[in-house]
Formats: sequence, structure tokens, C-alpha cells
Amino acid sequence: MYSEKRFRPSAPVNTLVALLILKHRRGCSYEELLNHIDFDLTTRLALDLHGLDETPFVERAIFNFQNRLAAHAAKTGKNLLERVFDGLTQQQLEALELKTSIQRADSFLTASNIRDYSRL
Repeated sequence: MYSEKRFRPSAPVNTLVALLILKHRRGCSYEELLNHIDFDLTTRLALDLHGLDETPFVERAIFNFQNRLAAHAAKTGKNLLERVFDGLTQQQLEALELKTSIQRADSFLTASNIRDYSRL
């Protein structure tokens, strides 16, 4: 997604991905997101920003990153953010030792019409 020429990206990719996730989860605008980054300590900790004077990117880095993600998806057909979520889900399943091969009947039958069944 980055140029073949030698240069550094303007912001860490993990920070940009985390920003997009936070923006989506909170349902906020870009302006609100930037205010959270500047003034909300929990947001800063979530982005691994420890110093209050530290902001490792500028606003346009977010838009440039989104444009590169969209261009990559259009070119290759691969949604990289979806791959991030799949990886995170797999890590959580392994850490919590959850088995996904068995589906519980109570969660599967939530839409069943139980009134039609008799007590017998």
C-alpha cells in the first residue's frame, strides 16, 4: 500500500487502523475523533499515545490511509480491514478457548415459534 521508493509512512499503520475502528465504534465525525485524540486520555491510551504533547500524525494521514485502503481493495479485491477483524477474532477465540464448531440450540432457535408446541 505504500510507495516502492524509500520513505517512511507519515503515521504508524496500527494507529491508523485503531483510529478507524474507534471512529466507527463511537459513531463520531472526524472532528470529534481528533478532539478525542487531543483531549480524551482513554482514547490516547487506546492508541498507545503516552505523552500529552505527542500526536504522531496529521489529519490528512487518516484520509490518505483510507484512500490507500480503498484503492487496494479495488485493485486486489481484498479488504484489509476485514482481515484485521478476522485475525483479532481468531486471537480472541484462541485466548478464550472457545469452540465455534458447535452451535447452542438456545441461540439457534431464538426465532422459533414456541407457542405452537404443546407441553407434552
